Amino acid sequence: LFDFKEYSWKPLSSYVHGGIHAVHRHSKGYPLPLLAQAIRASNGVSMMVGMLLVILSGERDQSARILQTQVDFGDCLPPPKPRET
Repeated sequence: LFDFKEYSWKPLSSYVHGGIHAVHRHSKGYPLPLLAQAIRASNGVSMMVGMLLVILSGERDQSARILQTQVDFGDCLPPPKPRET
């Protein structure tokens, strides 16, 4: 979530408040890497929400389904963070 905020906060704030990013992208188009990054970030947030829903449901055995979805669709998600030891 911190990574999402770090990379997305300023551009998203600019879009929301009618800033230069919206004007620039409207006239020049969106670069494909930017679109791919936005989709991966959105999918990553959706996976976090899914895991939170599993936790809140109290049926923690369902977490395996979320983890398997992350494996199956890893190419559509942000790269995993290395585990801290």
